[in-house]
Amino acid sequence: MSGVGIFIDGDNFFWVQKYNLNWDVDMARLIDFVTKRYGKPDVAKYYMSIAPDEESQTRRRGLRSALATMGYSVEVRKRKEIRQSVSGSVNEENGHRFKNDVDVVLALDVHNHMSQLDTIILVTGDSDFLRLLEIAETQRKQMVIMCTQGAISSELREKAGMNYIDLQDVKEEIVREN
Repeated sequence: MSGVGIFIDGDNFFWVQKYNLNWDVDMARLIDFVTKRYGKPDVAKYYMSIAPDEESQTRRRGLRSALATMGYSVEVRKRKEIRQSVSGSVNEENGHRFKNDVDVVLALDVHNHMSQLDTIILVTGDSDFLRLLEIAETQRKQMVIMCTQGAISSELREKAGMNYIDLQDVKEEIVREN
């Protein structure tokens, strides 16, 4: 086997572990799992967003360093705070939300690496990546989705078909042991 890449939607993956799995994935064991099943990854990327405040950046620095030690390259994007009222005008009192471009950057990176990869593992449950699966299919690439029930969109699950791995099913191979 040649040309393997793993691309992790870190923000999505964080929430999957916290609210759906209720256990943590050992990122080094995840690389080992991928290597055993598909071959050693030529590309291993983890995408995360951070809040613009310094405290968040400091908290995430340890994670970035650990991931780099395990062989992942880490793409960090700053979240942008959007404040608006119901009418759409900017207003600090009427609430706020955060936006980032992690999904776009991840999708573009996968697309840019596609010619060198035969197998692409995408760790996410986000339906924003449906089009990416369609593109991979037209280029005869194997696109594997890793997520878990309750966290994956039905459209993404259906499109992945036999190329779906439920994280619960491989827990013993990837769980972080305390």
